[in-house]
Amino acid sequence: MQSLEALYLAEDRKLAVPQKNVSTDHVRKCLGKLPVSQMSLDELTTLLTDLGFVARNEGIASLAPLIDEIDYPLLRR
Repeated sequence: MQSLEALYLAEDRKLAVPQKNVSTDHVRKCLGKLPVSQMSLDELTTLLTDLGFVARNEGIASLAPLIDEIDYPLLRR
């Protein structure tokens, strides 16, 4: 059985990603080109970061229409 581990920084080391203007439409286009189930870890990290910016810029409710675009059950929750 595999285990999932996480690493947390005890202090801010200025690793935050700078603000990006990412829209719901941009994320939808990306998901149309490459399904989540086929993404590499780097691509998945970019997607999750973009989803965070969409939620920040447009509100959390703006993510709801993207649920049908995601083919990975864990992320659909």
